Amino acid sequence: MASFVYRRSSDGVVLDPSRALGDMVRAALRLDPAAGIAIMQMQCGSCGDPDCGDVETVVQIATGDGRHQALLRIAKAMRQITAEDLVAALSRPERRPAP
Repeated sequence: MASFVYRRSSDGVVLDPSRALGDMVRAALRLDPAAGIAIMQMQCGSCGDPDCGDVETVVQIATGDGRHQALLRIAKAMRQITAEDLVAALSRPERRPAP
């Protein structure tokens, strides 16, 4: 498994919210430890959709065997996403399989 460097503040709090979100994804979706998770936050809002916010977080999930994948799009910053947001994004009919 790849290792990552997460910056921490002097009080030990992780400054990179992707680690906390990755842990939340695993717990909320009850993923196998071998599942891969990629998280990206990007500026948004240029699509013209009035419901689109300024920030979108994309969570890509691949199972350990590589057979099942999901691409979740959540119109929130990483720090604002809740477990309920993850479950709702997974159940949306417009969810597309990852390439």
